[in-house]
Amino acid sequence: MGICQGGTRDCLSNGTWGPCVGETLPATEICGDALDNDCDDWVDEGCPWCTTPSPEECNGIDDDCDGIIDNGVLNGCGGCGSADAAETCGDGLDNDCNGQVDDGCPECYEDMPCYPGPPETANIGTCVFGTRSCDGEFWYPCTGFVLPTQELCGPSGTGNGIDEDCDGQIDEGCICPEGATQYCGDGAGACTYGTRTCANNTWGPCEGGTGPFPEICDDLDNDCDGLVDEGLLNACGTCGESCYLLPMDPTVVGEADDGIDVIEANDPDNPTGRDGITLVKGAYAPPYLWAANHTAQSVTKYNTELHQEEGIYWVGNNPSRTAVDLDGNMWVGGRDDGRLTKVLGDTSSCNPDRNGVAGLQTSSGTDMINSAADPFFDECVIYSAVPNPSYPSIRGIAAGTDGRMWIGYSSGGVQSIDPATFELGPYYSDDAIPRWDPDASGVLQPGTGTLDAGGVYGLVVDSYGLLYTSSYTRNTLAVFNTNPGQEGWERVYTGLCGSYGIGIDASNRVWMGGWPNTGGIAMFDPGTMRFYHFQVGGADTDPTPGSTRPVVLTNEFACGGYDRFRVTGVGVEPATGNVWASFYPIGYTGRLVIDEANFANSTWVMIGTTRNNDNTFISGVSNDLRGVGFDKDGYAWTLGLGSDRVWKLDPATNARSTDLPDGDSIGLGSHYTYSDFTGSTALNFTSPRGYWRYIFESQFEQAQVDSIFWEAYVPALTSASIRIRSMDQTLTPSSSWLPAEIGGVPQYFDYPVGAATNTIDLAANGGPLIDWAFEVDIRLSTQEPDIRPIVHEVRLEWQRP
Repeated sequence: MGICQGGTRDCLSNGTWGPCVGETLPATEICGDALDNDCDDWVDEGCPWCTTPSPEECNGIDDDCDGIIDNGVLNGCGGCGSADAAETCGDGLDNDCNGQVDDGCPECYEDMPCYPGPPETANIGTCVFGTRSCDGEFWYPCTGFVLPTQELCGPSGTGNGIDEDCDGQIDEGCICPEGATQYCGDGAGACTYGTRTCANNTWGPCEGGTGPFPEICDDLDNDCDGLVDEGLLNACGTCGESCYLLPMDPTVVGEADDGIDVIEANDPDNPTGRDGITLVKGAYAPPYLWAANHTAQSVTKYNTELHQEEGIYWVGNNPSRTAVDLDGNMWVGGRDDGRLTKVLGDTSSCNPDRNGVAGLQTSSGTDMINSAADPFFDECVIYSAVPNPSYPSIRGIAAGTDGRMWIGYSSGGVQSIDPATFELGPYYSDDAIPRWDPDASGVLQPGTGTLDAGGVYGLVVDSYGLLYTSSYTRNTLAVFNTNPGQEGWERVYTGLCGSYGIGIDASNRVWMGGWPNTGGIAMFDPGTMRFYHFQVGGADTDPTPGSTRPVVLTNEFACGGYDRFRVTGVGVEPATGNVWASFYPIGYTGRLVIDEANFANSTWVMIGTTRNNDNTFISGVSNDLRGVGFDKDGYAWTLGLGSDRVWKLDPATNARSTDLPDGDSIGLGSHYTYSDFTGSTALNFTSPRGYWRYIFESQFEQAQVDSIFWEAYVPALTSASIRIRSMDQTLTPSSSWLPAEIGGVPQYFDYPVGAATNTIDLAANGGPLIDWAFEVDIRLSTQEPDIRPIVHEVRLEWQRP
């Protein structure tokens, strides 16, 4: 205020504050300098305003313009005029104004009030009675009284709101010259003085000044306290500019999942010549399988690492094809009601406030809390509906390369659904698709006319976005392009022996179970445009656990083979490319070890999944096996209608895993699925991906991250994406992710393909983020396994108060 201003002090090395330097304190007002010297919001207050001073008269007016009324002309009692001639005894007043109370009155006998001032002013305004004591003969002096004083006009010259002369009037005689002006307000910092004008003996309001205003970080003293940007500058003395950089070398810090590995600068597969992190060329999948309890209208979530059930969910009538999307969530379709359900795999993404009950309401263990009456009471169930009532039977479901889920209907046709908004794409009928037939050498060529695809029994999407359907009629393979702007059926292939379960490998070859027309599995190779059938050779007898069989390789329309080796479910082992198949009539799982140089030299390894070493069935278990999937540690898992068990198979021994030798009974009843129930197909072949995470602890409560700078190699057909959220000192998230999740689906900032560097301004994307710690999450993905993105460095650009 006025000329006053604050100073600054430094924090000394001993932890104490040093002296305040540079401050200006209030001083006595100097008349005529147009400054507010005493810093009270007025300029030159108390300075003479009269232009014609005159001798003071006892008239209640400041005649001599010295700011004091009637000074030097009051009587002995402090009033105007003459005093009373005689004293009145016993009233405690100095009636004759000679400075003595009750003088000449008889002796006293008790204490009583006294007031030596003008009688008419007693107990008026600031004036009050005192007391005097009596010793039985004489009065002691009067004490504690307050007498009239000269009326003061205050610093403005027009009064101070106090009746000092105790005449019952406040500030009488205080006037300002009519039309006079005076500076007012504040002139410090960005403020400017205003003026006030005298009208009707009273100063008007202060007008025309500016400020003060709340301080903003602009190198100005907005609040006019003499300090610039105080309380707003960060520790580096800048206005909101990041002044700290946290470089993170992802090859050294952070935590990578099983889909991420370090790639050295000199690695022959590293075109950058710099260390970084990239995708592995092996197995990656969430640590869960999802078993459809098809007779109990439910799906069980099973932890493949801990070997325990972690939830069970009502999903509709006769569920079958459980599939995992690119974010690790489960989708399942109903064969008898067409209901589609999505369950979040990560419970931390579930909304604990959705159903109005405090805390997260979701299944744990074997308790199912949702039902047909309320599918959404479980807050991890975020979609449950019949997407297309015209097609009330879902037989296929799979993730596309862009994250959309694709639905295949038993009666034919496919349709997409957005995993975040649940918006349905158009329905594509499969009634008339361009036909392709094998030529004389077995190579598929455009045929004549169109062909019905034969309904959908299963589907899978390759890394180029091509969707393949195994047919309900078991003898065709249809191809649908899922890429935006290119959606539509492209062709349907004939020449196939059997089409049941379906999968793909790293070369985008399509593998199918041969039931019911061949004893083995079929493969379509888009590179050679032909079918291959890998039948089981040897004798028409049951194998023994651990034994091998040769491959009988046939091409187009060469159906047949042994019935006991007819296959339902198939799955490709990410680590090796071997193809695993369920020989459902005999309770065996076959592992096809492929000889890429000569398919005919490939070998079948026989795993007695439901058999004892003596080839008898395990007690309480029969032959039926269906789907095959893989966990993140490379173990194969299978299940089926032969029991309520899931089976864990060890690729190292080609036998049941020793830590689960008799399988594990889970869920309700037996299990029916052929689809990607662990996510190993989608996350290793459709859209291989992996994650790296790091938590940066700033050590400051109000650290602020403004932007993310990172360097990466991101060629076409690959992606690198990043997101961030703040955390408190207990490392509990204190903000949502940036970008925000949509419907439980993570969103990311994408690295521009081909860019050398990239900076993400969080202030323009819902930020900045402020707290103690920050979690960074990177996702890498590719559509071509031989082309992988590489992240070299990540930096957080941050500041603190």
